[in-house]
Amino acid sequence: MIIFSILFRLYCAPRYFHVDIFTNAAWGEWIENNRPRGFYDKTTWVYSWPTQPPLINLIYAGSHYIYRYLIIYLLRFGFLLRHLGLNNANYLGLVANFNQPLSSEIPFSRAYLFSIKLLPILTDIIIALLIYLLLPKKVSLPRLIYPLLYLLSPFSWYLSAFWGQYDQLSFLLVLSAFLTLKKYPLASPIFFSLSLGVKPTSAIFIPFYLYLLYLHRKLYLAYFTGIIFSVLFNLYLIQLFSQNSDI
Repeated sequence: MIIFSILFRLYCAPRYFHVDIFTNAAWGEWIENNRPRGFYDKTTWVYSWPTQPPLINLIYAGSHYIYRYLIIYLLRFGFLLRHLGLNNANYLGLVANFNQPLSSEIPFSRAYLFSIKLLPILTDIIIALLIYLLLPKKVSLPRLIYPLLYLLSPFSWYLSAFWGQYDQLSFLLVLSAFLTLKKYPLASPIFFSLSLGVKPTSAIFIPFYLYLLYLHRKLYLAYFTGIIFSVLFNLYLIQLFSQNSDI
């Protein structure tokens, strides 16, 4: 069932699309083609204007980069089939269809939109693995039931495979911030900062996080150092997008 839940995501990802993903695709394509600087100053958009922080927009741009190499390697596999003397016409036809724009109004291919959803789907798998690893030794149900419940939850597969949202990635990062509070105190604030950069909605966890920082205040120097790194990293991201280096 776990394998089925993963294959189900991969099956749905290139077939079903929420309108929001077209906006995200436009942002990622523009950044990958033009570099980040000036992105927030651009005044002409077919879809929505930029509304998200720099980090998540860089991830969208990375998805466009992955998409280009995905098509390259799919085509190389087709050439390999031909080299082996196999009929690759049907396969190349599938690749060509995969790389065609959805319509004249939606200029993004299924392959690109699929690439945007790959990271959320991978995050689903990592969260399921963490659920399994964090379980106490004695649980009432078989251990695999718990990650399976997450993977089969509409909250997880709809957000990743249908909608293509990054809430799971943000939650994974904020979960990492909590898990590393004591063992890796310098890294913990950095994880939380990255979570905010993916989805600012993770700010709802700030009061709980600050309370735990207070409980472990003996590690204040490591926490403070992590916060400084986080601030510098975010300033760097802002500078990447700023016109004329005007942060």
